[in-house]
Amino acid sequence: NGLSLFEHNPVTIMEIGFGTGLNAFITFLEGIQKQQKINYVGVEAYPVDASEVLEMNYVSELQADAFIDVFAKMHESEWNKEISISSDFSLTKRKQFFDEINDFEIFDL
Repeated sequence: NGLSLFEHNPVTIMEIGFGTGLNAFITFLEGIQKQQKINYVGVEAYPVDASEVLEMNYVSELQADAFIDVFAKMHESEWNKEISISSDFSLTKRKQFFDEINDFEIFDL
């Protein structure tokens, strides 16, 4: 994945379309494996309801049951506010239309 391309910490990532948060969660898991600090920003204009997302079986399918609380925290956290998910992973979910994004240059990925 793209994390392997970066030696510096932290890596700052923007995801266009946060959706169900699956990519954010997988990035969190990969960050643990690679001992990479990550600042993750997910942009979503039409957020999926947190209760619907938590009913999905992503955590079990990824065999990451030890991190079910992390997945829940990602979805229960406030929008438009940086949240510390762990000591090495921060998440900001921005409720925003894609054409309103004007800070692409601050992101590594």
